[in-house]
Amino acid sequence: MLRASVICALLLLFAPAICAANRDPNAPSLTPIIKTVDPDTAKIGGEATADGSSLDAQVVASLYLSQGDLMIKVKVISQTDNEIKFEVPATVKAGRYGLTVLTTGKEPRYIDEPVFISVE
Repeated sequence: MLRASVICALLLLFAPAICAANRDPNAPSLTPIIKTVDPDTAKIGGEATADGSSLDAQVVASLYLSQGDLMIKVKVISQTDNEIKFEVPATVKAGRYGLTVLTTGKEPRYIDEPVFISVE
């Protein structure tokens, strides 16, 4: 009985280390969040700034305008931890678009952000 208790205690002691060994070291540990976009209405070919947190190039690989299944990659002008300045592509049609980020790492993820921009 004592032997089984010791083995269980050792397993519990090393469980976090075993779980951490299976984590992808290249996967971002932070989740990017865009809180606002300014201006919220931009002209085709114009610039806008997405503000939030964990937006630097080590976490966010690229930014997209999204509308249903349509995803249009934007040109990033500058990128810091708190903001991404981008250019609205000249090829985009007028309309309302969401912002979607693609994360970095071995298993990148698309994350739809809770903000929208109108394009004129």
